[in-house]
Amino acid sequence: MPDPSRSRSFSFAFQRPLDTWARWFAVVPTRSYVRVDDDGFEAVYGPWRVATVWSNVVGVERTGPYRGWKVAGPAHLSWADRGITMAATTVGGACLRFREPVRGIDPLGVIRHPSATLGVDDLEAFVRLVDERVAAATSRDASVEPPDHPEGGYVATVRAVLNWNRRDVDHHQRSVERIDFPELDRAGDDDDQPAEIGVGARFHRRYRTRVRGGGLGPERVMAAIQADPNVLADVDLAPFTKVRGESGGMRVGDRYVIEIAGPWKGAVEVVDVAPRSFRLATLEGHMESGVIEMRASSDAGEDGDLEFTIESWARSHDRFLDVMYDKLGIAKALQAEMWSIACDRVAELTGGDQVGRLHVVTERTS
Repeated sequence: MPDPSRSRSFSFAFQRPLDTWARWFAVVPTRSYVRVDDDGFEAVYGPWRVATVWSNVVGVERTGPYRGWKVAGPAHLSWADRGITMAATTVGGACLRFREPVRGIDPLGVIRHPSATLGVDDLEAFVRLVDERVAAATSRDASVEPPDHPEGGYVATVRAVLNWNRRDVDHHQRSVERIDFPELDRAGDDDDQPAEIGVGARFHRRYRTRVRGGGLGPERVMAAIQADPNVLADVDLAPFTKVRGESGGMRVGDRYVIEIAGPWKGAVEVVDVAPRSFRLATLEGHMESGVIEMRASSDAGEDGDLEFTIESWARSHDRFLDVMYDKLGIAKALQAEMWSIACDRVAELTGGDQVGRLHVVTERTS
C-alpha cells in the first residue's frame, strides 16, 4: 500500500482565454488535477484520465512553450506519435514517457499513448517529484496500482435521501430576516464561488452531536479529520479526493473534490485551519455558494464530553439547484444525510457513544 503521507496533488494551470475553451469540453479547473503517490500517478482532465505505475514510466522532461491551438479545448492526441496532451497553458508542461502505452483519449482504450504531456501549475516541483518516484521504482509488481479517485454511486445517493427522511433527529427549522455569513479571506481565484453569485434564499445550517466516553480529545479528533476527511465520509456516497496539496494534513490553499453521483459533486478550498477547526469555501461547480466549518470542543478537558459541530452558510449555485434544494428538498436531504453521517463517524472515530439525538438547526431567509 502507498504511504498516504507521501501523496501529493497538483492543479492544472489554466491560462486565459484557454480556460474558456477548456470549459466547452467539460474541463473544469476545480476538478482537473494530477495525483502522485508511491505507486504511480493519476491525471484527471475533465472526462479524460491517464494513470500508470512508476515502473512503467521511462522518464520525464519539461517541454514547451506551446502554440495556443495545440492545447486549446479538450485533451489532444498527437497524430505523429499518439501521445496525449492535457494542458490549458502555452507556458509548458511535463512529458512522461511510458514503457507500455496507456489508455486515455477514448473510453474504450482502443488508442494507447506512449507518452502524456501534463500542464500542471507547479511544474518544477512536479518534474522533480516524478524523477524521484521513477528513480525509486523497481520491477513491475502485479499487485501495485496507480491512484484511482473514488466516486459516489447513484444507489448510495438515493439511499441517503431516504435515510434522512427516516432519521430521528432534533431538528429546529425557522425563517429569519437575515443571515450574516462569516467574514474570512476566501480563495480569491477566478474559480471562487462566494454567496454573492448564488441564487435564492440564504441558508444557515448547523449539525451538532455529543460523544461520551471516547478516547480522543478535540485536538486529536480534528487532527485525524484534517489528515483525511474520508474518516467522516460514507465513501460509497460522498468521498473526498484531495486535488491540491500534500496528504496527511490540511493547509490553507489545499483543495478537495467531493464526488457525489449526479449533479451534486463539487470542489472546496481550505481557507482557515486551527487545532480544533477548519473552514472550506465553495469553488466553481459546487452545488452551493458559501462556507462550511467543522469544529470540535470539550466540556472539561480531555475527559469531558466531546462536542462536534458542522456549520454552513450558503445559497444554491444556480436556478436548477435552487429548485432541487429549496423547492423540492432533494439536494437538502442529501446534504443533511451526508453531514449526519459525518457526525455519526466522529463517535466511531473516538470509540465513544453519542449522547442523545443529533441536533440540527436550519435557518432560511424569508
